[in-house]
Amino acid sequence: MKTWLGYQHLKPSPNSAGVPNSLWRCHNLTQNQLEDFLGHWSQSEGLVTSERQALRKRPVLIFSKIDSEVAVLFLRLQELGIATVAIDLDRVLFSGRLTLASQGSKLQPLTLKIELGDQSYTITRPRSVFFADANATELLDEYHLSDKTQLKAHERVHLSRWRFALQTLEAAYPDVPWYPAAPSHLFRGEWDRALDLALAKQNGFATPKFILSNSEDEVCRFAQDHAPLALRETAFRTLLDGQQNLYLPIRAWDTRDVRRELRDHDLALSPTLWVEFIRSTANLRFVVTTKEVFHFEIKAKSGARAVAAFDAASGVASEHHAFDWRLRPLDQQYRLLKTPTPLKRKLQKILKTTGFQYISVDALRGPQKDSLVFLEINRPGAWFFLEALTGAPISSHLAHHLAGK
Repeated sequence: MKTWLGYQHLKPSPNSAGVPNSLWRCHNLTQNQLEDFLGHWSQSEGLVTSERQALRKRPVLIFSKIDSEVAVLFLRLQELGIATVAIDLDRVLFSGRLTLASQGSKLQPLTLKIELGDQSYTITRPRSVFFADANATELLDEYHLSDKTQLKAHERVHLSRWRFALQTLEAAYPDVPWYPAAPSHLFRGEWDRALDLALAKQNGFATPKFILSNSEDEVCRFAQDHAPLALRETAFRTLLDGQQNLYLPIRAWDTRDVRRELRDHDLALSPTLWVEFIRSTANLRFVVTTKEVFHFEIKAKSGARAVAAFDAASGVASEHHAFDWRLRPLDQQYRLLKTPTPLKRKLQKILKTTGFQYISVDALRGPQKDSLVFLEINRPGAWFFLEALTGAPISSHLAHHLAGK
């Protein structure tokens, strides 16, 4: 069988969302339990079941890479007594085979057959499907490739076939719910972020002024009127070393910053979303489902050290820099807050518009009391680290959704 050298770099190393034991607050689940399951899954052929007869029932079907969020969902479903089958997408992509076939009758549903090693597994009709793109499929984007991980023609064909199979499965079971959304909904670009800001404004949220452009001159003119700016997500594509993305942590930029970085790093500006920089007192993250909204406040701990923006950094806006809290998450304080009913309704209205079963929303609390500035929608966005640090029952809530309860 043909192999892919880059697969070595995708093998998971079991972890518990990087949360030390002293800060672990996850309800009714220990780090050892989670790590044991992650280790079991990574050492398997690529498919694990919650019970011996899971494939003969209507299971919850999980297509995913191996990670903590998916693992905790599997364990919560197991607690509920729901038959669950988890399939390591990376393993199937490069070591297995997937077949989707009809039974020759319009009344018979399609059958999904998965071959891994010398084992064959058949699934007729899932209760629901949880889908998270594999690490390997992200490498289809040429800007994520380096010289050592270039995909060969047969590897690209394999990945394309897999995506086609997922799309076929999605079309074959239109009444089966997909979480967080069907594969066709999951791929998006920078222009979607701009549309999200417009959607938020239509629903009554305050939003920063923004520009979406790949023109240095346009961005600099915008900066002159609205400086400083904040950079949302990956900012540049370098012309060197295989055109890789360069991640620049969120901070305040002025016109001189933009021109200096372009000059010093020989960078070409890709279509990038720049927003008006907001002076804030806290970061906010909402995990929004159709039935519940989990509301978190994220603030830098007292005395947390601020470092250069290109280094690991975190915290809230100072006069000249807004450090990206995600780069040093353990230097933050996390609080689970009650969501006011009007805010909950507005967020769930946005969720309904996206077509997702759940999303995460980033926002800022402004200097004025109760002021909230909407930043972006994450589809679906990370949530397990928030559960591990606060004890919020997000995984149990999502598991009940997947089980149809």
